[in-house]
Amino acid sequence: GIDIREYANNLEGYQHDHSDNIYEVADEGPEFPGGTRKFYEFVRNNRDRSLLLDEKRTNRVILEVIIEKDGCITNARVVKSIDLLHDNDALSIIGKMPNWIPAKLNDSTVRYKMLIPISYKLH
Repeated sequence: GIDIREYANNLEGYQHDHSDNIYEVADEGPEFPGGTRKFYEFVRNNRDRSLLLDEKRTNRVILEVIIEKDGCITNARVVKSIDLLHDNDALSIIGKMPNWIPAKLNDSTVRYKMLIPISYKLH
């Protein structure tokens, strides 16, 4: 079998040597300040209300972003679109967000790629 301590030590060394890598799995994922409830509150308060859709239509823009080591969001791009107006509004919301609590791997802060959904439900 594999000695998990040896693996962990190698992973830590690898992280140190490759500190600019972007991770998609971590011991602790990034978190919006105040948690999930505050995230949805922030989205509701910052989206363009004129763009809300009834539930029969696609009502979410999904963005891929990088949460940097300092918690700022970079490289936002649309991976699931509604239309140009909604996509631009979702990108605008991301641009207004405060810094997140960054991801951690082996007690080190790391860059982290994740998906963020922005909902435009009417209700």
